Amino acid sequence: MEALQVTRTLAVAVTLLFGVGCKTIETCKEACGMEMAAPCQGAQLVTTWNHEVVTTPDPSRGGEPTIGLAGRIYLFSPETVSIEPQGGSLVVYMYDHSAVKSGGRAKMLEEWNFDPVTLKKLMKKDAFGWGYTLFLPWGSYRPDISTVHIQCVYQPTQGEAIHSTGQPLSIDHQATKKETVVRK
Repeated sequence: MEALQVTRTLAVAVTLLFGVGCKTIETCKEACGMEMAAPCQGAQLVTTWNHEVVTTPDPSRGGEPTIGLAGRIYLFSPETVSIEPQGGSLVVYMYDHSAVKSGGRAKMLEEWNFDPVTLKKLMKKDAFGWGYTLFLPWGSYRPDISTVHIQCVYQPTQGEAIHSTGQPLSIDHQATKKETVVRK
């Protein structure tokens, strides 16, 4: 069992090390102009996002294609490696991070709120443990946005909020280009 926990921890560490992004909480605060509270008692919110824009049918709009981003969110602690969430809510913020490379500031694009009932429906266990699989419909999508920065705040039903500082994510627009060609 310990070997499995070590393997999972190493896999997550490698994923985080190879993800290009903010190196410290301070640089993320500067880039996004957002204050963040300290995480609670050693728990961490780890996120992984698909860099490709995803197009999926929206059942609430008669199957019309909806553009968005897909990702997975995990809670980890030093004691148990993966924490099975016991309920809570989640807020996800997305910023246009494209201007930061040239000395500009990030601009907030979207905010998604997941209440405890909805979030519970999105919870699944995979090779890394319990987590939430999310699709974020991107209503303000523009193909000229090259980099976004996604931050998450998980608020458990009891205790302090757990923050993910996130990291810049280079966007691959190929899927939307293909979808545009198909619809013409």
